[in-house]
Amino acid sequence: MFTYAEECECLWNLEITELCVVDKDQKVCGLLTKQHIDECFGGRYGYSLYSKYTVGELLNSDYLEVDCRMPIEMVSRLALIRPKNRLYDAIVVSDNGTYVGIVTVKDLLEASVSIQVERAMDTNPLTHLPGNNQIERLISNNLFSKDKFSIMYLDLDNFKSYNDEFSYKIALTKKASKKHAGNYLQKTEDLIFQENP
Repeated sequence: MFTYAEECECLWNLEITELCVVDKDQKVCGLLTKQHIDECFGGRYGYSLYSKYTVGELLNSDYLEVDCRMPIEMVSRLALIRPKNRLYDAIVVSDNGTYVGIVTVKDLLEASVSIQVERAMDTNPLTHLPGNNQIERLISNNLFSKDKFSIMYLDLDNFKSYNDEFSYKIALTKKASKKHAGNYLQKTEDLIFQENP
């Protein structure tokens, strides 16, 4: 364990860009970034001023901590609303307050893009509603969780004939109304539905 800042300076020779400091119970005390250490020790008098500071005095206690069960989209939104000088700091991940690890903004963005591409490939291009894979994944996840959930299956009869007879534009309006009604009924973002052809 490092006590003084000068003792942890050797870590920055490695490819480490941030350290998460935890207590004996694995609760996060703060985040120490290479950028912050460089700002403190850089310059003409930096080393003289900061070498006897304790690690605790240099810790950033204004870090983003998220629970490991939080959706990536929500983590991304939280990461992007941070102050400009903290925008690229790592995100601390915990499990009910116990330290699990950190995620860099780069890794978060790569995972987010990957998920968006996967969803786009399984989304109906006409309605932008989730496809069968997403629906099956949601049902499977809920079956194995301890949370209660409900499924409602609606089959709109003769929608293709409605589309053929009343034109593409009216059918799209009908689909938009159906989508709007579904959004109105949902209490959370968990409700999804799929139209059968």
